[in-house]
This record gives sequence, structure tokens and C-alpha cells, in this order.
Amino acid sequence: MGLLGITGTFLLYHLSLDYIPASSAAVIVSSVPVFVA
Repeated sequence: MGLLGITGTFLLYHLSLDYIPASSAAVIVSSVPVFVA
């Protein structure tokens, strides 16, 4: 689960940089710890 969480975080981070405005990216990054936990 840990590796999956890291991979998911990495993919979401790069997708947010490529496709999502900064404000939305910040919301996604803020929600990542909840997803991993």
C-alpha cells in the first residue's frame, strides 16, 4: 500500500502540473495524506 500511495502521489502531482490549475493542484496535494492514510 505504501508503494501504491507513493506512486499515486507522484502521478497525481505530475498530472496536476500538466493539466490542472495551481489552485486545484493545491487542493489535490492537500487531500493526498488522507488518501494515503
